[in-house]
Amino acid sequence: MKKSLLALFVASLVSSTQAYSATVYDKDGTSLKLDGRIQSVLYHSTETKQKAGESDNTLVNSARFGIGGETKLKDFKFKAYTQWDMADGSKRTGDNIKARDQYLQVSYGKFGSLKLGRFKGAMNYVTSVTDVFDDYSANAQSANDERNSGRIEYAYSNKGFDAKVGLLTSNDEYKLENGYSDHKKAAVENGASIALGYTFDLALPLSVKAGYEFIGAQDDKKYDALGFAHYTTDLDKVNTAAASVTLGSIDSGLYAALTVNNRTFSFRVKDGNDKADEDFKARGFEAVVGYTFESGIGLRAGYNQMNYKQDRVVRLNDVDTKVDAKLKTFPVYAFYQANPNFIVWSEARFDATSDNDRALMKKANINTPYSTDKTAVSLGARYLF
Repeated sequence: MKKSLLALFVASLVSSTQAYSATVYDKDGTSLKLDGRIQSVLYHSTETKQKAGESDNTLVNSARFGIGGETKLKDFKFKAYTQWDMADGSKRTGDNIKARDQYLQVSYGKFGSLKLGRFKGAMNYVTSVTDVFDDYSANAQSANDERNSGRIEYAYSNKGFDAKVGLLTSNDEYKLENGYSDHKKAAVENGASIALGYTFDLALPLSVKAGYEFIGAQDDKKYDALGFAHYTTDLDKVNTAAASVTLGSIDSGLYAALTVNNRTFSFRVKDGNDKADEDFKARGFEAVVGYTFESGIGLRAGYNQMNYKQDRVVRLNDVDTKVDAKLKTFPVYAFYQANPNFIVWSEARFDATSDNDRALMKKANINTPYSTDKTAVSLGARYLF
């Protein structure tokens, strides 16, 4: 297989926004493209609520569809893109079509681009370097899948240097990860983020990235019969910092990546007689190493660890226990790319989380990824168009 074909495949595999696309119209600087995928995956797990029942074999199908257009006006390029997870009749998707990315983007040559709409924020630029598996990657990322509306982002790239600056407008149902389960959908007032990166042009490309994000919660109030005000949420603000380093290229040869991230949730006094909780911290570490051969065969292995910590005390097994638990997993992945459109793969997730830590996370009502899973394996096939 030519390296160009392999690079095209891997880019579509790891991209969260757009798969291998087909141009259906291209004339006078205006184009229209369609993309999507259809896949079937056979899952087996010793204990899970995610894909299959305990010790069951379950075949899960899914589909995705996207459409995008570009047009030029003098030195400006305008782009629009939208993508959906299609209805599949399962418990997860049902008969509903779910929106993924929906955005408008304008770029002006070397001066960068401005993006408006629903998509993942600037922090994903930093942490996505370890999101290179199919199902079981990014378990230790503070904000892996926070695809939300209301974003504004400026991006600039030149001679190995990349920069992203983002703003967040008010959003009553902001998807928020790795906090309390009560805050899976948070009422957000505003936010800001910045991410920087540089790639050194060495024999094996070396990239370093870092980013910071602030999210402020809404301070909406309700009034009781006596006229006293009470906040509708105890969430005050969320601060996230992350850094990553990669060696090699994901599309061919050796690839290694490391990500560290820290997310801090701060709380307010919700009611007059209450005391605000201590800060809740989620600290993640991910490492990945892999190799992609020119034949189209690739192998990857990783380690994910997320530490949830708070001075709050919960009652566990009749003992008062401070919140301090670690989620540990080892994902492994093998794939074969027959051509740019078709891939088959096998993946496994080996859980190293202690039963006590898992029970503590459940008791503390923490929003964790795959908190009920232990060992899980899958075998899948995907067609991209």
